[in-house]
Amino acid sequence: MPKPEPVPLLSRREFAAACGVAESTVSAWADEGMPVERPRRKGQRLQIHPGRAVAWLASRPRAAGPLSQRERLAQQRADALADENCR
Repeated sequence: MPKPEPVPLLSRREFAAACGVAESTVSAWADEGMPVERPRRKGQRLQIHPGRAVAWLASRPRAAGPLSQRERLAQQRADALADENCR
């Protein structure tokens, strides 16, 4: 059985673009506990494993009430990204 190819890590900017949110939102998610690879030295960037990050986003408790259009779109993009990485 062949080994699956490793999933490339994404930068904060790339993950934000994939989810349709601002980079500051991704930073806030990381501060809230989204799994990321933290830089070892100053000046290095966060690296995000899309599958782990999307799983974390899906498991987050949501505030009461319906999702906003932006939240629905971000969830759809995150789901599509997760599906793409599972192939």
